[in-house]
Amino acid sequence: MIKLRRITIIIAFIICYLTAYAVAETEIPRQADVSISGILLNNPESTRKILVNPPRPAEQNNDFSIIQICNSSNTEILTLVFHYGDVIDSFNEFRIQNISKAPKDCITPPDGIAHFVTGKGIQLGISKDNLIKILGHSYIEIEQDGMLTVKYKIDNFDQSNFLKKYNLPVYFGHYHFLKGKLAKFEFGFEYP
Repeated sequence: MIKLRRITIIIAFIICYLTAYAVAETEIPRQADVSISGILLNNPESTRKILVNPPRPAEQNNDFSIIQICNSSNTEILTLVFHYGDVIDSFNEFRIQNISKAPKDCITPPDGIAHFVTGKGIQLGISKDNLIKILGHSYIEIEQDGMLTVKYKIDNFDQSNFLKKYNLPVYFGHYHFLKGKLAKFEFGFEYP
């Protein structure tokens, strides 16, 4: 009976330890975000789940291939950026901004999306204070031509389980404010 109790305690300890280790390994750093409206960075399954049959990314002049997604009211656009050599339907950068007119190649997901919202709750129109409450104070700030840009960066590959998980050297988040409100933003992994 005592042996059985010891074995049960040991097994419970191992399960708790492995669960805690798994949670720590998959933790996203505070200054990072990895999804928008259900689409995850570097995750083709999530892209297919939201878009069902995603089109092939269109090549851009002097830039990466992209897919553009419009929200239900055609007031916001999400650009999915495809890096060379990546897996089909896997995207490593997201760019979000307001629009006044939808481009003709913009697609709308079958279930529609009212607003593009990141996994951490960031969306167009929030204030800088709200952004910092979400992502923290580890940023640099640049003001140019009336636009304030808040930049986050993770580039410590040797110490970052987050970067190692994605096997990419640099994560970035750039948030552009106009008249105190988030007007556009982009986040993801830099092309190696």
